[in-house]
Amino acid sequence: MGIQRLSIFSLNPTIDSLKNALEGASLTHDAIASNVVNSQTPNYHRVDVSFKEALAEASGDPATSDELTLATDNVADFGQGTTSTFSPTVTTDENSTVRADGNNVDIDQEMAKMSMNADYGSTSAQFLKNQYAMYRQVIQE
Repeated sequence: MGIQRLSIFSLNPTIDSLKNALEGASLTHDAIASNVVNSQTPNYHRVDVSFKEALAEASGDPATSDELTLATDNVADFGQGTTSTFSPTVTTDENSTVRADGNNVDIDQEMAKMSMNADYGSTSAQFLKNQYAMYRQVIQE
């Protein structure tokens, strides 16, 4: 089931993409945390979240140079906004085995992935904060 949102801010694909990126980073953090917690559990198989493909799909195809894009000075022209669907998938790695007890979690790799994911989420959050700051500035002027 995808995450559905309907908002005036849905008219801004950058905000939608950044929100989806944050949601994907959060899901990835949960998966990595589960892997770390279960790193000593026999027969545990690591899980991973594949959200970058879902992020690209939710963003849609950009307009080509020969297509006209929509523009308006009134949000009501577009009805109630647009809806974006973001559906990341959680997969279980059943193919690799790191240890004799059947557990395939490599704690060093998981910690490196967690660090990279934290940086990704932090950067996405900062970009989203900047987008909202621009709206705030426009509204206040």
